[in-house]
Amino acid sequence: MRISKKAVAVAVAVMAAVGGGIAVASSASAADPVSAAGSVPNTEGSVSGWNIKNGTIFGADIDPNVVKWFTGTYNNTVTTDSVKDGALTEKDLSEAVKTKLNAVGGPAGPAGPEGPAGTKGDTGADGVSGLAVTASMKVVPTGFSEIKLDCAEGKKAISGGLKWDSGAKSEAKHVVLNGSYPSDLAETAGVSTATSWTIAITNNAPNEITVQPFLTCAATN
Repeated sequence: MRISKKAVAVAVAVMAAVGGGIAVASSASAADPVSAAGSVPNTEGSVSGWNIKNGTIFGADIDPNVVKWFTGTYNNTVTTDSVKDGALTEKDLSEAVKTKLNAVGGPAGPAGPEGPAGTKGDTGADGVSGLAVTASMKVVPTGFSEIKLDCAEGKKAISGGLKWDSGAKSEAKHVVLNGSYPSDLAETAGVSTATSWTIAITNNAPNEITVQPFLTCAATN
């Protein structure tokens, strides 16, 4: 390992500081290297960078502690600015660093503080109002029948159903519910609504029966 004159000059100063026995010559010697080399005796304090020819001093000629100081890498001595872009690859990194870089996500952090309250929203449209249920009794003859119940003007059908007696003359096994569905459909702004409800039943009894259909209506927006 070759060390430049500049490095040696600094090394000499360091050795002097740590008790190496050599001190840097005066500034007058540095101004005239030729006369300094010929006239200054080889005593303590008489050797400077001007007295040493390039390539004549090696690491073995210098105190090991000084060599370590010049050639070693210490904590925080290498920063981002010291590394050229593209000079480091994955093989230059430790296993611990590579594990961290290649990890997929980490543990969830603590919950953050609650955010500020949002601004008050606009007033929404009115919901359902004027709820009403129709449940009048109906007499159904033998065979198939349809019962239609209508909502009051301005209201929409929401649901419907049917109830029948289980008396001696109208046992449940004689009644078949064929359908229960909204009717008189209309579409407004892409939404279908109904103003009535239809119930289809079959009475298999040999006589008329009494049933109770239901219709729920309400005003909607």
